Amino acid sequence: MYRNTEHGRMRTRLLTCLAALLIVPGLAVGCGSDDGGGGDANTTADVGTTADSGESKGGGGGNCQKKPASMPAKHACWHVCAETPIEVDATASGSDAPTVQFAKTYTVALDEDGNGTYSGTVRFDAAEEGREAIADGETKKIHFHTVRDVPMSATAADSSNDLSTVGSNEYQCDQGLEYSKVFEMEAQSYDVTLGPIDREQATLVVVPLNGPAFKKK
Repeated sequence: MYRNTEHGRMRTRLLTCLAALLIVPGLAVGCGSDDGGGGDANTTADVGTTADSGESKGGGGGNCQKKPASMPAKHACWHVCAETPIEVDATASGSDAPTVQFAKTYTVALDEDGNGTYSGTVRFDAAEEGREAIADGETKKIHFHTVRDVPMSATAADSSNDLSTVGSNEYQCDQGLEYSKVFEMEAQSYDVTLGPIDREQATLVVVPLNGPAFKKK
């Protein structure tokens, strides 16, 4: 009698789980095995594989796998995954522009241009004290990563010399990043203008190729 009752309970549970899966997939709770299997199917997924049509998904959540700065796009994706974005307000000129650093995720608020588009300037200091992106007397490719294809220009803050991009890349990332502009920079400050675009904000991550050149003690 006991065996029949136990068999009936197992059969009822199986039928209930099958019905739940057919009606609303994913809502069948307690239907798995008792060995603790299953879990998140994306636990081994590589950051930087699936495009996202929305803005950046920063905030320190998700499965964040760090990649080296020799892989700038994937390294930038890791930053967006692992960090809460820092909010800064871009300005119309570089004289009072907010400073952005490498290896941080920013949400940059842009100014309206008056024709339905937005743009703004931030300052990138490649020779920040104790945290240099570039060693004195050297140059390095600096990658500026964004979600959308944001027009970008850079000017040396102390000389007003305009830089031309030396590269532009497209890729796909779980956190929404898809584009980068690359500038060959020296160890000094640059005013970087983003836009015009049709959005009020832009996500920005700056990655020096192969990492920074820290000051020797």
